[in-house]
Amino acid sequence: AVNGKVRIRNSGEPVSGDMNGDGMLTMADTVLLARFTAEDDTLTAEQIAGILQAEPDRDSSGIVNYTDVYALLNQVTEQI
Repeated sequence: AVNGKVRIRNSGEPVSGDMNGDGMLTMADTVLLARFTAEDDTLTAEQIAGILQAEPDRDSSGIVNYTDVYALLNQVTEQI
């Protein structure tokens, strides 16, 4: 059965796209990035630090915005 989670080998380095640091790419990572781009003021400092370590600029445009959310969403759904 498919549960929508993809386990990633983690060598101790931050995993690109893993916004919540759980070692998996899931919709939760996409939601966190969407909240970040929407400037959600309920994100904790720990969540923001995790997002920034996970390379949030998914399209390498130099800014983090909704296109990065779409890029991460595509990455997550392609691996399911």
